Amino acid sequence: MKCYTANGADYRGTQNQTSQNAGKPCLFWNETFEHPYNTVKYPNGEGGLGEHNYCRNPDGDVSPWCYIGITQNFCSTASSLNP
Repeated sequence: MKCYTANGADYRGTQNQTSQNAGKPCLFWNETFEHPYNTVKYPNGEGGLGEHNYCRNPDGDVSPWCYIGITQNFCSTASSLNP
């Protein structure tokens, strides 16, 4: 598992499951059109968004996250400050 630093805004690892809700798989960013963060609104890969379902932190929250269904959930990534 690739760790992240600070709030994980620069995290580009391949974790794609949440830490909440029994480790549900993340939605693909190019399939989250009803949410604020998706590849239509950010087509140039801003925030690490793309045609993948990896955890990212495009809004500067406390750690990398992803969408599952209609909700945003934090991911099972480890901070390098708290391995």
